[in-house]
Amino acid sequence: MHLKPSPSVSILMSVYNGAAYLWTSLSAICDQDRFPDEIILVDDGSTDNTLKVMESFQREFPQIKIIKNKKNLGLVPSINKALRKARGDYIVWCAADDFLLPNFLKRSLEVLEGFPPVGLCFSQFAIFVDDPLAQQKTLRLYNSQKMGKAFDLGDKPHYLSPEKLFNRLRSSYLWVSGNTALVRRDSLIEIGGFPEGLAWHADWFSFYIIALKYGICMIPEYLTLMREVPKSYSRNGMNHKQSQVKILTELLRSIFSDEMRDVSHIFKKRLCLFTPFNFEYILCAMLKERHYILALRHTIFILRERLILYSRLFRARMKKYR
Repeated sequence: MHLKPSPSVSILMSVYNGAAYLWTSLSAICDQDRFPDEIILVDDGSTDNTLKVMESFQREFPQIKIIKNKKNLGLVPSINKALRKARGDYIVWCAADDFLLPNFLKRSLEVLEGFPPVGLCFSQFAIFVDDPLAQQKTLRLYNSQKMGKAFDLGDKPHYLSPEKLFNRLRSSYLWVSGNTALVRRDSLIEIGGFPEGLAWHADWFSFYIIALKYGICMIPEYLTLMREVPKSYSRNGMNHKQSQVKILTELLRSIFSDEMRDVSHIFKKRLCLFTPFNFEYILCAMLKERHYILALRHTIFILRERLILYSRLFRARMKKYR
């Protein structure tokens, strides 16, 4: 009897002046119950001790490969550089401030074995607040009870084909947590990797395109933690209104480009996919790209969703006074 070989996994990480958190993050990667087949680290022109921390781990773990950028190229170009070097069946894009729980890889691969070839799998979203003044770390666990249907991953691992995912999106947005995802490398390469023009939304775009094309597997368990950092790359970008508008405009162009025509119609039919971008996206759709009908439909969609939410809150509050 021949046992089916376990898929190989490449963990990718790009770091720019991230030495403060890097030791913790790399320790969690190297303490996995199922060790990754390769770990590709990019030092993106750091001026702190990032490279020294990487090299200290490399001396102990030969699976680690280090790429040194002579100058700072930026997060997405550096991750694409690592992606081109990767050889794993699946890749994990891990940030220098993320924390993988010990069973992350083992459990994810166990679940994947029970389903047909799938574009990616992901698990429940969780944040830890690393406050140096607090005696213990604060955890925030996101699930349907606390945050609504967007975080409902069911009660057991399951696979959604592209058709079933399309139907699932009829009821609500599905929060695909990029820091928890294992993504098929060949699928990612097929769509051109992570689009560098989309900056902090590049992972969202690529992961959702792959899910819509090749299906997705959901694991209703907490397998990773995202560190809450006040000045993270994505938070800084989204808070800078001019930059966010520029990136959202490029996002719209990418979604409705000729290369994405096999999935672009889904975004028109499932407006909840634009939920993370709120009214800023609508302004871009209307003023920048002249998607007037799309902007109008999404405005109505948001107003309707908020009306439903407020009516539920009102009814819940009225029950307290009865």
